[in-house]
Amino acid sequence: MQARSVIPGRQRWDIGIVLASPRVAEFLEGRLRQTPGVVVVHANPISGRLLTVIESHIQAIRAQKQQPRRAAWLFSFPVLLAA
Repeated sequence: MQARSVIPGRQRWDIGIVLASPRVAEFLEGRLRQTPGVVVVHANPISGRLLTVIESHIQAIRAQKQQPRRAAWLFSFPVLLAA
């Protein structure tokens, strides 16, 4: 298991046991969906990767949409607003 991308509210992992194992991917997704605060989970048996998005990231996106417009470049980088 190795992290590919870890930013506030979002993580993508390489998970070898998921690769070519759709049942393991489904099981892992189901278990992680039961975790409080996890709103998106996708385990891909073709790539062997796992994506998770947690509630704090969703809240940051909603807050961003409710704020008055900022410079256009800032909207290109929602990670900066979530930090």
